[in-house]
Amino acid sequence: MKGKLLSIFLLVYLSSLSQTECLQVKDENDLPIPYATMVIKKNNHFFVGDSSGKFCTKFLAKVSRGDTILLSAIGYEELKTVFTSSTPIVLKQKNISLPEIIIANGEGIIETWGTKKNPGVFGGYFCSQAFSEILNSQARIIFPEGNYKKAEIQSVAFYDQTGKGIDVPVRVRVFLLGKDSLPIGDYLKENIVLNTKGIGWIEADLKDFGLIVPRDGIAVAIELFAINEELYYVQTIKDNDGKKQVRKMYGFSLGREKKGAGFLTLSRFSGWYPWRVEHFNNFPCGNLVCRVKVKVWR
Repeated sequence: MKGKLLSIFLLVYLSSLSQTECLQVKDENDLPIPYATMVIKKNNHFFVGDSSGKFCTKFLAKVSRGDTILLSAIGYEELKTVFTSSTPIVLKQKNISLPEIIIANGEGIIETWGTKKNPGVFGGYFCSQAFSEILNSQARIIFPEGNYKKAEIQSVAFYDQTGKGIDVPVRVRVFLLGKDSLPIGDYLKENIVLNTKGIGWIEADLKDFGLIVPRDGIAVAIELFAINEELYYVQTIKDNDGKKQVRKMYGFSLGREKKGAGFLTLSRFSGWYPWRVEHFNNFPCGNLVCRVKVKVWR
């Protein structure tokens, strides 16, 4: 009898531990928010929640009561709060003004906007942009090409120029543009996570989401979504003083065009900081390689 009671006690105890070792992120309807991201402000440690909206052992091992944490998720308001316990955290949906609904007759034609040049004969583009931090993002502004009645996004594609044989998850995001052509909110409200596959195009099929390209254009982004610290390779680089440094480079590099007219590339650190426009300066690389396939009615 005592053995049975002890077993029941241990079962209840272990069950209670399993319920408290994760921090749950939910929406206002008490539904879990998948793949939310979190930053512990004091040390800039980044974390990605799982598909059920939970941050578990890795996060709880790094955070302490009283720490300021920053949370964000696609389609929700960003939240800055103080961690006190593993009580569920609620995020509010973010309201943005969507493009007007346009009705166009006919079938429309398929066009490709963005990068026109194909990869070189030996594969790849002029140069590449390596990712070295989880949740870092690169984006390409896509402006409408020519006069049109309606343009609906069919797919977006970036060029993986890594060639390291490391399969790294990345998240595709589409933003509406606001002042100064900077992203103001997620237009694509779904989590589209793709896996890199070495040198070649990474394409996300978006034709079922009904995304109409507004007259002001869009920003199409790709975000390093690796949550496994084993997904990196070691590379020796030179700093500004010419000294060699060994850095962990997560297994993903994006193709970049040769430097040309227009600054259409944006970058963001950790998914929380503001977007900034890259002006290249003495950097020989140009805009991010990106193709957006659209169905156009002219």
